[in-house]
Formats: sequence, structure tokens, C-alpha cells
Amino acid sequence: MTLSDDFYKFITEKTTDIIYTVSLDSKVKFLNKSIENIFETSIEEIEKERFDHLMLPKDKELAERLREERLRGESSVFEHGFITPKGKLVFLECSSSPIYNGDSIIGSLGIARNVTDRRKEQNELKKSKEQLEEAVKLKDKFLSIVAHDLRDPFNILIGYSDLILDKIEDCSIESIKKYIQAINNSSKDAFNLLTNLLNWSKSQTNGITYSPQNINITSLFENTVNGLNYAISSKKITIRKNWNNDINAFADENMLKTVFRNLVSNAIKFSYKHSDINIELKEEKLQFIVNIIDKGIGIQEENLNKIFLPKSSPLSSGTNKERGTGLGLLICRDFIDKWGGRIWVESIYGEGSTFSFSIPKKISV
Repeated sequence: MTLSDDFYKFITEKTTDIIYTVSLDSKVKFLNKSIENIFETSIEEIEKERFDHLMLPKDKELAERLREERLRGESSVFEHGFITPKGKLVFLECSSSPIYNGDSIIGSLGIARNVTDRRKEQNELKKSKEQLEEAVKLKDKFLSIVAHDLRDPFNILIGYSDLILDKIEDCSIESIKKYIQAINNSSKDAFNLLTNLLNWSKSQTNGITYSPQNINITSLFENTVNGLNYAISSKKITIRKNWNNDINAFADENMLKTVFRNLVSNAIKFSYKHSDINIELKEEKLQFIVNIIDKGIGIQEENLNKIFLPKSSPLSSGTNKERGTGLGLLICRDFIDKWGGRIWVESIYGEGSTFSFSIPKKISV
């Protein structure tokens, strides 16, 4: 049975793959209609120039190598990227073989399949893999820093408690009070760090339930400041708030308390002795704005964009060499995101910082 030319033409035009022939001088000699769908232009337009005028620059070197393989009578399977006349990026998986006229090679015959979607999926998968690997590395470094920071308060707990046990009979009441105060402070530091770590872990796995209710912001703020009283008094810092009346908001009490505690604690950490920390609360039509303003060491300009991102090492230490992991700011960002607010910072290095966040008056979950 002999198949007619019309049958071959029918098959050529019905296939979704591109069938093409190219001469040794890289001119297109034949194309089927499938290329018009993929390249969004007519065969006549493509055949006006050498086929490689649409090729990605990085693939032109490959095209020259493939041409040399054709001259040696070799077949190839490869991928090429092209920019269509309308600016669309497409990738083709090609299979090409030499065309002979007697013993002479006169060009190549190829079949090309559109693999743009597959290439896009592969690139997205590769990107996701790289992001995941980077996140795991960062998490490991981050947890290493947290573990290191937990050693300091526990070393103080163990050291002072050992000292009391060994020398309690020789210690004065004042010395014992001093040691117990250090133990108490270190216990609170360790507890706050562990609380932040637990909250951060829950926020990463959606394990925290957002439960808004009517709360008194003034009372919550004052209770938070009272819990930081020793840190405030040890640096002789004055905390001033610019509102007097009770202000109520519809918010998650635990989340808001955590945000207040972390931001005020940070302001204390980076403030100098005998300085002021001002807390402003502004009521707008749709939201409250809270500004926590210190006159401390400030943040270097190159670190401002990193302040709410996971860090592999602390950006700076406090004015009394207090260490920090940045974990508290991550939790603040995550919690504020959950209630539909935003958080930002303005700072001049050497002059102080203002951390601000919003509390929407009406929150949709």
C-alpha cells in the first residue's frame, strides 16, 4: 500500500507538534501550521528570516553546536527557548536529524513540541525547593541563636542558686535579696523567650486561634508596662503615654498583649539610661495607630528592610549588651497580619526609633 502525498500533508497539518526543515545556512525551508498557534504569527512571517532570529540569545550558541552535529550526520534531542513576535516566551523540545541528498547532508528535519508549561512548572518547583532549603537553613541558624540565648539566663539561674546554696550561712539578707532578684530576672527572661518561641512556632503552623473581643487598651498597656517594671527601673527609664481616657478596641487580648510587651521591651533594651520612651495612641476613623518612640541607639539604614525578617544573627545588641534574636518582632508582624493591621518602623541611627502598628476598628476574619 502506497500512501499519497495528500495523506502525508494531512498528517503534517493535523499534528499539534511543529514539523520543520532547515537548510545548512539556517534558513527555514518547511513549517507546518502548528507553529502558527504556538508562535502566534503566520508561517510566512517566520520564513522571512533565519529561524534563529526568535531564539533566546543564550540558545544561539547551542544552535551553532547543533548545526555542526548535523554536518557530522548526528541526531540530537534538545530544548530551545524562543521569544514570539508578540513577546511571549515559549520553550520547545526538539528532535532533529540530518537530511541527505545522496551522500551529502543538505539540512535537518525536526519535530518540536511545546513544553512551555512543563518548563514553567519545573522552574517553579526549583524555585520552591530553593526557597524551602533556604528557609530550613535559616530556621536552623535561628533556633541555634535562640538556644544560645537561653543559655545566658539559665547560667545565671544555676550560678546564683549554687552561690546561695554554698554560702547561705555566710550571706547577708541584702546579698540574698540581690541574688534572688537576679534569679527572678533571669527566670522572666527565659520565660519570655520560651513564650515567644512557642508563639512563633504556633504562628508558623497556624496553631494560634484569633479570638477578638472588646478590650480596654489602656488597662492592657498599663499591665504590660508593670510587668516590665524591673527592666524600666534598672535603666531609670521614664515611660510616658499621651492618652488619659480609657480606650476600648475589638482585638485579641493575648495577641495585643504580646505585641505591646515585645515592642516596649525592645524600646527599653535599646534605650540609654535616664531616657524617655513615649507611647502615642491616635484614634482615626477606621483604625487606631500606636507609636512607640525611643531615643536609643536607632537602626542603621541598611538594616531597616531586614528588621521584620528572620535573621541568621542578631542585628545589634542593647545599650547594656542585651542580646536579642529578633524573634519578638517576627511574632509582632505575624500577629498584626492576623488581625488585619500593619507594622512599620522609622529610625535614625544614633537618635532613636519609632515602631508603629495599627489596630483596625472593624476586623473581618
